[in-house]
Amino acid sequence: MNKKHIHDTLVIYLNILVGFVAITIGYPYGGNVFILAMAPYLIYMVFKCDAKYLPALILHCASETSAFSVVFLSFVILSIYKYKALFNLGLKSLFWVLMGLLPVFIWLVMEYIFTHNMYPPAAVAQSGYYLSFFAFFYGVLIIKTLSKSIISAVYVTLFVVYVLYLTNAIEFTRVVVGFTFLFSSSLALFLAMRSKSIILLPLSLFAFLSVITISEESTLTTLFVSVSSFLVAFLYLKGKTTLIQKATGILPFILIIVLYTYGINSYLNADSAFRPEQTRITNLSDLRTWTHWKFFQDRAPYWAGGFYQILDYKHLFPIPEMPDIIATFSNRAEREITFGSHTTFIELIRRYGIIAGALLSLSLVYIVIISRKVLSLPKLNPLLVPLFSMAIVTTIVLSLTGQYQILPGYALLSIGVLGIGYGVNTNANKINQG
Repeated sequence: MNKKHIHDTLVIYLNILVGFVAITIGYPYGGNVFILAMAPYLIYMVFKCDAKYLPALILHCASETSAFSVVFLSFVILSIYKYKALFNLGLKSLFWVLMGLLPVFIWLVMEYIFTHNMYPPAAVAQSGYYLSFFAFFYGVLIIKTLSKSIISAVYVTLFVVYVLYLTNAIEFTRVVVGFTFLFSSSLALFLAMRSKSIILLPLSLFAFLSVITISEESTLTTLFVSVSSFLVAFLYLKGKTTLIQKATGILPFILIIVLYTYGINSYLNADSAFRPEQTRITNLSDLRTWTHWKFFQDRAPYWAGGFYQILDYKHLFPIPEMPDIIATFSNRAEREITFGSHTTFIELIRRYGIIAGALLSLSLVYIVIISRKVLSLPKLNPLLVPLFSMAIVTTIVLSLTGQYQILPGYALLSIGVLGIGYGVNTNANKINQG
């Protein structure tokens, strides 16, 4: 182990330690004063454009405070500054799509601040879905500094986050489920005989079994993402790359549109049912009942509420104070929903208008399609396989069932990792061609 490796490892874990202190003590108790004090440090980590700071940045963004606004605005500026590098990597079209939308979101932030008297960081947060796309560019730009130590540090970081959550040292944050997704996927390494780690194996078994046994923390989305991520990783390790490319390309997004259409048009005529007790699911029949309830009672009403609001407003551009959606359930009861339409594509259009929302939706599909190709490369670092599998599956599945994969608090683990995947694939192809 040379001195540079030791130094880099110390830098990685020192910054991770600072991140843990920030999310456990600094942000909860220091408030805006602490965030302002941290801002130069956060900006410094972003502009170093070094993967050593990725695990720490995941933590700061996971705080779901104004710190993520500092980080993601820095991603935007870094992307502009490094535009030539992005162009050279084949991302010119995506860059100009996102840059073309920038004036819309600058206007939106200004409108919130000056017309609606919103606190500036809160106003920036209203554009969080848009800002999250720049995590992809950041992931691409740090690829040359990625190392095995950094990949391992991401695993360590998510494990410690999970432990802190279980011990009530931190409040729930979306990256907590990142532990479940990543370590469930990692079980494939052992079944494919690609890892003998005595630490990773029990953690992977725990994560996977805690999901498939339907614990109190389980959701259908968590179950599906965890199992699917595991399957994708296992298929890659068994050389089934062609199957992976077909299963993670345009087909799942076509299926999402089909499910939207079916759910919105048929849920009012579906059989009403009480919410099943998920911890008592013991067979396929129970799982089918739970799935039926989740689809018709717990998702389709929100999708329909968002969809019909788009039809009512027909807004091409964002409406700063878009009303909450009104969801009508299968028993014809109506309820105001404050958390949106609970699905990515409808919510992007509802929040940002038909033009910006549609362009961002297409951009997300494009990012997945170009990034999934990394799982066609032979002999990836074994620890990268679960990470890429998790990011691809999470982004696809949550496009149907939620939207936190494009929230700044989680986006580095989804869109950011996809950027790393794209960078790995592009650099590998350049080496092979050169």
